[in-house]
Amino acid sequence: MEDNSRGRTERLNIRLTMEEKSMLAKKSKECSSGNRTLLIVEAVRSYDSEAMKLKYMDVRKFSDIFNAMMTELSRQGNNLNQIAHRLNSMVTEDVGCRQDDDELSVFISGVLKPFIEDFSTFKKDFRERCFHVLDEMIKKG
Repeated sequence: MEDNSRGRTERLNIRLTMEEKSMLAKKSKECSSGNRTLLIVEAVRSYDSEAMKLKYMDVRKFSDIFNAMMTELSRQGNNLNQIAHRLNSMVTEDVGCRQDDDELSVFISGVLKPFIEDFSTFKKDFRERCFHVLDEMIKKG
């Protein structure tokens, strides 16, 4: 059926998932009294390709920074684990001074181990917060 009243003679056939189809129907009822054509045409008219490019660049830049930070945090965590491993091996070796062994054990269990646990928690929290920020950046678009 042609809509000559607005000069619309062309048809567009698109494939959607059931979820996308129901979302389109719901939004068209909310925004344009059920007129899907009007909703789609207005969405295309209001689409700003430059803003989308900037948004994509921001997300990409954020992703690059996030990946660099996670790589560095992983390296630092590896360094801490190597230090802890070496200190633990020193405690078990016969170094000839029992008092030093006790002080080293106290340092490892009282300082180094909690620090490594805090570092691991920080890394996990940092990752989760970054994903949350990234989700928000994508949703705003």
